[in-house]
Amino acid sequence: MVTATGHRVASVFWDYLNSSGAIVTPDGPQTGRLFDPWFYATGYPITEAYWTQVKLKDIYSDVLIQCFERRCLTYTPSNDPGWRVEMGNVGQHYYQWRYGVPLVASADAARRTAALSGQSIDTAAVRRLLRIFN
Repeated sequence: MVTATGHRVASVFWDYLNSSGAIVTPDGPQTGRLFDPWFYATGYPITEAYWTQVKLKDIYSDVLIQCFERRCLTYTPSNDPGWRVEMGNVGQHYYQWRYGVPLVASADAARRTAALSGQSIDTAAVRRLLRIFN
């Protein structure tokens, strides 16, 4: 249970958010945690996970969905193993689409989320990542 929001994280998403793999650091390629802290890319959960039927390639499939502050994660058991958990960048994009103004700068959101958990965030690194992915 995440006390900040009162929601649990489904085990498949928890495992994904705490996974390790190839990462690039200032020292070059390494193996490390993909998300550090675990809520770095997603924020905290804002819903419980729930199953639904989604039409994928003209076939209805079971998909587990859970939304977080900055992303929604989906788990599709019928996908290839490397693609069973996927994320959609919907939080701030939806807000900007709906209201016509940005909710908050992503670096500020990461800093606030980190402050809630007692962590620190390298905001310069966040800005570098935003330049890469935007």
